[in-house]
Amino acid sequence: NAIAHELGYNDTKIGDLSDEDIDEIEEELKNPDLPEWLLNRRKDRETGDDEHLIESDLELKEEFDIRRLKGNRLLQGMETRNRSSCKRTEDQIQLQNRKQDRSRYSFN
Repeated sequence: NAIAHELGYNDTKIGDLSDEDIDEIEEELKNPDLPEWLLNRRKDRETGDDEHLIESDLELKEEFDIRRLKGNRLLQGMETRNRSSCKRTEDQIQLQNRKQDRSRYSFN
């Protein structure tokens, strides 16, 4: 919407645009003159630049970020697939305490 507004194509349907207009829109998508807060990839880790990526490039960058973050968690010895609250629940801890209490009073 911001690019359409900037180029003056607010209420124009894509089927009504000429090839030159479509090329102009594609060029604007690759190099937008938008404020930083409207870009979808701000402060990239590799380059440090603010970028506006298109569909497949954005998905690839996000996938690489997730892999990098998972690698960091593995190096620290943390789990990457489970939720941290799933390791031990209160029920398991209470059950262990009950077993210990029973073993104290056994006379075998």
